Amino acid sequence: MLFKKPQFILVIILFIAFLIRIFNLNFNSPFIDEATYIILGKKILDGKILEVAGSTSWMGGFPFFFPFISAIFFSLADILGSRFLNVILGTIAIFLIYLFSKQLKLFNKDIENEWLGLAAAAFVTTSAIPIYLSRLAIYDGLSIVLFLLSIALLQKASRGDRLENRGFFARNRKNYYLASAFVLFLSFLAKYFSLIFFPFFALLNFSLGKKGESFVKFFLFPLILFTLGYYYLNFESLNEFAKTQNEASSRFSVMEIFLRYTLGAYLLAITGAILIYSKKKPFVLGLLALSFLPFVVHFAVANALSVHQHTYFSIIFLAPLVAVLAVELIKRFKFGIFLVVSIFGINLYLNFDKVSDLESFWPNSRAGVGILKIEIGKNDKILAESGDVVTLVLHNKVSSENIYGPFVFSYKELEGQEAYYSAVADGFFNYVELDGTSFDQETRMQLEKRLIEKYSLIFDDGRIKIFKI
Repeated sequence: MLFKKPQFILVIILFIAFLIRIFNLNFNSPFIDEATYIILGKKILDGKILEVAGSTSWMGGFPFFFPFISAIFFSLADILGSRFLNVILGTIAIFLIYLFSKQLKLFNKDIENEWLGLAAAAFVTTSAIPIYLSRLAIYDGLSIVLFLLSIALLQKASRGDRLENRGFFARNRKNYYLASAFVLFLSFLAKYFSLIFFPFFALLNFSLGKKGESFVKFFLFPLILFTLGYYYLNFESLNEFAKTQNEASSRFSVMEIFLRYTLGAYLLAITGAILIYSKKKPFVLGLLALSFLPFVVHFAVANALSVHQHTYFSIIFLAPLVAVLAVELIKRFKFGIFLVVSIFGINLYLNFDKVSDLESFWPNSRAGVGILKIEIGKNDKILAESGDVVTLVLHNKVSSENIYGPFVFSYKELEGQEAYYSAVADGFFNYVELDGTSFDQETRMQLEKRLIEKYSLIFDDGRIKIFKI
């Protein structure tokens, strides 16, 4: 009786997802990536286009897209505004996962496919990385929403359904294909990582046979054209960015991080896959293969830096198989609904600690930067290990040109570490902020040794130290 009103249940799931994501958005001071994107966006709003254009060589997405939107929300409510944008995106993603899973038609009955969509949405609602990325103002949330929207449009096009009888989508599936290609390209612009799925869409054509003509003309060809055009316009910058992606991490670290956030999902999904394998073999194998793709890419290039974030894509493709298990439990057992609700409740409980750890792995700089905000003069120079976090908070107090970060610094014809050591020894900076996030331990120790001679410690909370000349 309960599942005869799927729209009502969907509203409840979305409401719960929204509450989980909006709770205590002030959980920590800005993460360095949040601050960096907001600063880029603020430069766009200030008309400093040329300054932002150069960031294409190091940023993993089009710098004039997500940073611009995030900066608008920041102007409304500071970091809470930017994070609220991702709460909205994260909640929309849950709805799109419902549509994606439902439209796979893994069951013969429409009502069972409704259950499938609802269960998939509930599972993602309670999973760690989807929660985390819905509360942090970084570009993953926008990219994932656009990726899911593209798939939903592609599913519509493949079935030839009509949403309306007039306008852009009237009577022609080619418009769905074209819209899907454009939205998928926007997902790529938001964050380049979605590019790894593009070859899958090319392979999809072979399974369509003669029906694939419209797919090639109005989806695949425009997508390739958009992507190659973007690459041509940003050839040097994108090549330079690609060279930075091989961080030579331990492949064991890649595996450990990937499994930390997906092992439970795989155990549930594989159980669901076994239950439906004989009837839907291509779908089962396809979903499992796509879920594994983020790991394959990270493992191949030995880059562990963003593995945890990219497991969201794995969760997307595992969710329908987890939902198969949920639907089968409801069908086969009298207390099936109770079992399913319990599984998702346990999933949420187990993931709370993971989310908490992810939201606190960088130091809270509010108190320390608050001291700087009170003391600093407009002409003072700062060496800030937390970089753009300090720049963002002090944007009305001191010019960003007077704030030197931990990545690029020149002084007296010196570069890098030696430049920092020499500048500190000469008392070039009025303030030095160290937080252990960017400098290696040796660099930090050498800086502190030199700071003792001309600087006094004015703040130390155990993680952040601030020195004054």
